[in-house]
Amino acid sequence: MRITYSKATVGMAKMQSRNGNISIYGRMIIENNGISLKIDDFSSIGKAFGVTTHKLLCAGLIWFTKQNHIGDDGESKNEVLIPLRRYAFLCGHKGVIAKDENDRRRATESLQTVRKQVAKDLKLLLNSSVKWQESTRGKKENYECPILFDGKIKYGYIHMTFSDEFAQYLKHRRITEYPEALFSVDNRKPNAYRIGQLLACQYYNKNNRKDGNFNKLKVQTLLSYTNIPTIETVRKERGSTWRGRIKEPLEKALNELVAKGVISQWEFKKRADSSFADVGGGKMKFEEWADSLIYFTCKDDPKPHSDADSVQPEPPVQPTESPSNSGEVQEPVKQENPSNSEPTTEPVQPKNSSDNKRIPPNKQKSKKHFPYRKKLKFPLLE
Repeated sequence: MRITYSKATVGMAKMQSRNGNISIYGRMIIENNGISLKIDDFSSIGKAFGVTTHKLLCAGLIWFTKQNHIGDDGESKNEVLIPLRRYAFLCGHKGVIAKDENDRRRATESLQTVRKQVAKDLKLLLNSSVKWQESTRGKKENYECPILFDGKIKYGYIHMTFSDEFAQYLKHRRITEYPEALFSVDNRKPNAYRIGQLLACQYYNKNNRKDGNFNKLKVQTLLSYTNIPTIETVRKERGSTWRGRIKEPLEKALNELVAKGVISQWEFKKRADSSFADVGGGKMKFEEWADSLIYFTCKDDPKPHSDADSVQPEPPVQPTESPSNSGEVQEPVKQENPSNSEPTTEPVQPKNSSDNKRIPPNKQKSKKHFPYRKKLKFPLLE
């Protein structure tokens, strides 16, 4: 899934309400690595800023990337409509899909539970503004803007309208990949979600692929994106070891990403040219282990973009209207052109059992049919 990559959106994945401070006016302020997030009227929302909030933000960014031409200076489409049932299904709530008529009531109740959670996350994003500094082509620029202008759930769709300032900023960012499996990571395991976000940004970055550094990161870098205690904290605790308090939680988070299908494998290595070895052996010190590398492979490995800074989404294919019946719309299909590799769009012509010649428009049958309904296993997910 394509998504606009930026320092602000990735940095918010590391933020949690428990690390912030509430002012006397009820405003929550969370700061992390030069990014400041302000949430107005936080006490009345009754929901912490965490994994579910960032997942909803990423879903909005994915739909925003689909409907906008990233890189141009034209007017942007700030409002995105996300099917609530599809979003719930992506987040691992399989119960929102009814298996039969008797299961419909249970599926509706499950969807209502997700709806309440999404409504609170929407209110958090609607009351949030972000402030950060970013270097663009060697020039430092300061940004401060609200995230959303409007947000609501209506007729089974999540309506998210990004603010004009934030939308214009997003249109001039790079495009990367967001693993679909990352949505299904357990919300109660924030370390796994944050590490998965970092690994995806590292793996699908165009410049990292050119340099050959796309599939490896230092252990210390991964630890900085988690809530795992530091070595100084562990050494102050009586009876604690860094293997049990630091190494094992990191391994559990990586194994969770493997189980969910975000990455297919991972391993520790001391150096890039070294063979696989357990760098967490009994004689190894923490500093040596933290300086080692983690090699990983993402399960979804699409072709890297030729130019991630100016990737344009494919224009939507418009359906063609039949001349014989103004109310009948025929579904277009893409067919390969033998002369060149670019696909061409042609309307589907009705089949004739007598011959394969093209039927004139005035003799075409006006029978309406909707073949796409038979192809979809879950029509409500589209």
